[in-house]
Amino acid sequence: MAKEVSVRLHEELERLETKRTKAQDELERAKRLLDESEDRRLSLQKEVNSVTNEVYTLQSFPVTSTSNSPFSALFTVRQTPSRAVSDSRSSLTVLDELNK
Repeated sequence: MAKEVSVRLHEELERLETKRTKAQDELERAKRLLDESEDRRLSLQKEVNSVTNEVYTLQSFPVTSTSNSPFSALFTVRQTPSRAVSDSRSSLTVLDELNK
């Protein structure tokens, strides 16, 4: 009788050890997937931040039309701040000359 109990306990111990090993493997797999997902999320967040910064930079430049055509809204030139200042000074000089 004691031998039967010992054999059953040993078999139960082996089954539990197998389940524990499976659970441990699954946990490692889940941790690895979580790390990969976090890496992808961080990469995408950097890309979003980069695009957002670029949009803000482009929004800060004045937009001037390149022609009087109906399609001029489609083809615009974004000026850098230094060019915008230079163009503004040129416009003021022309206005000053016209007012004389």
